[in-house]
Amino acid sequence: MSRKRGNDPQMRLEARRIINPARVWFVLQVVTASEERCEETLRAEQVDVWVPRFSAVTVRRGRKVEGRHPFFPGYLFAGLDQEVHARRWTATLHDTPQVIDILGVEGPLEMPADWLQALADRVTGNTRTEKLSAAALFRIEEMRPVIHGPFVGFMATVREILATGRIKADVAIFGRETPVEFDPAWLGAA
Repeated sequence: MSRKRGNDPQMRLEARRIINPARVWFVLQVVTASEERCEETLRAEQVDVWVPRFSAVTVRRGRKVEGRHPFFPGYLFAGLDQEVHARRWTATLHDTPQVIDILGVEGPLEMPADWLQALADRVTGNTRTEKLSAAALFRIEEMRPVIHGPFVGFMATVREILATGRIKADVAIFGRETPVEFDPAWLGAA
């Protein structure tokens, strides 16, 4: 009987996070391993905080242990409400214990909420909305060239747009129409 040692690659992502676009978002550099303490302190001051995390099962001393780890150790995202924090603005963030700095070249750099939402969707594995919006550009019975993958150079006839955002198309291989599923990025413009 052999036991696994070291890290086990079983990993789960956290649930989808909705980024509030009404807030002004900053990236904070904090003391590594103190992300949770900073998060609690900032939430007490009415700051919206997001620390992207994943759950991983590791084997330690022969036992499986589940732990939550940050994707970006030493960093967290903080969203300030302009009305609530207008008086002290980023001083609220600087005065928080364990916060080293606010990222930016010439002063704090504001992060666009839509960029942060795209990052949140990507970190949590929710890229389905991007695929669905890309798939909406396709029409049934439309001929498209294949630009990526093993069928590069073939023409594909769109047959169906699947709920997952993938495109089901027919490709003529050796004179026969064969159904193939494509990612929207694999098919070029008509």
